[in-house]
Amino acid sequence: MSEKLATHTPHLTLEFLEECIQGFRVSTIELKHLCLEYMTPWLPNMVRFCKQDEGKREREGADSRRQQRVIQILEKLIQLTVQEVEMYPSIQAKIWGTIGQLPELIDMVLDCFMKRCETRDGFLFVEILADTAVALASSKTSLVAKKIIKRLCWVSGCLRLHSHAPELHSVIF
Repeated sequence: MSEKLATHTPHLTLEFLEECIQGFRVSTIELKHLCLEYMTPWLPNMVRFCKQDEGKREREGADSRRQQRVIQILEKLIQLTVQEVEMYPSIQAKIWGTIGQLPELIDMVLDCFMKRCETRDGFLFVEILADTAVALASSKTSLVAKKIIKRLCWVSGCLRLHSHAPELHSVIF
């Protein structure tokens, strides 16, 4: 049923995913598994909220707000991944495996990962996010690998310019 709804009412995607995430947090483990099943068909619809309407300047603000909502949903999914220890394998497979099949979202997801790692407690979650990047890359390995390597090269270039970060330099090289 969720597949049919996701196909026929994609304009409800962001609201549906928000409600699922909210309900997920307070559900039993059995219901959490069902929630993941219901969410999965809606994830590909997020792509349509990331695309800019070309030639419509007045829509620019609306497009930006929709993209911000997608980013907020991705951040909440990252938070679920970090917090829901008993659901970790299922979240990796269902959520990140599915999102990894959507090339249009990969950059946005990696940006969210980086932002999460830059927080004060982000170092605690680096391993979890590294596992999540593996799940993300499970179907589009070369695409995700290229994007990660590009980001690492950018960071290493920045580190060469900023010699005041020797501890990061030693981690990357």
